[in-house]
Amino acid sequence: MPSARAWIWPRWSVGWHRTWPTIRRGSTPRRRSDRPPMTAGAGCYCGAVRARLDLAEAGALHCHCSQCRCLSGAAFTTWLNLPKAGFRIEAGADDLTAFAVTANATRHFCRHCGAHVYSTDSREPDIVGLPLGIVTGDNLPQPGTHYYFDSGVPWCDVAMTASKAGGVTGLEPLDGP
Repeated sequence: MPSARAWIWPRWSVGWHRTWPTIRRGSTPRRRSDRPPMTAGAGCYCGAVRARLDLAEAGALHCHCSQCRCLSGAAFTTWLNLPKAGFRIEAGADDLTAFAVTANATRHFCRHCGAHVYSTDSREPDIVGLPLGIVTGDNLPQPGTHYYFDSGVPWCDVAMTASKAGGVTGLEPLDGP
């Protein structure tokens, strides 16, 4: 079973194309026994919804499609995708509400703060996608690819060559490109 990092993301669908990596039907992702379990937490902004994630088969990517941009309000969305078996809502299941993006795709949000917690796609029922920004923990997968990059906005500086600011105020100039 290939890890989520090696999965191929198809570009065949029109509309909400967040098609999750294909997993052979009936197969169960297997964790390599020579490494400790990799877990992380996830949660909404207000803390009402919390989840536990098994990252053993997780992968990450950036998506620049128009739907991700419109639904996130950002230049692109960074996704963490993992088998549904590795995703568990620990608190706040009753605090979730859903929005059907298309006939296949559903985004689940906290009904209090509006944070997007996870997404599902009926075409890939064994996969869950989370915005990587809500995930906390060590050893998170690094996004390796920018998908639908040619659909992205022209003002997005993916090469990260724009000046950077940080520090306590978030406005202090940082050294380097």
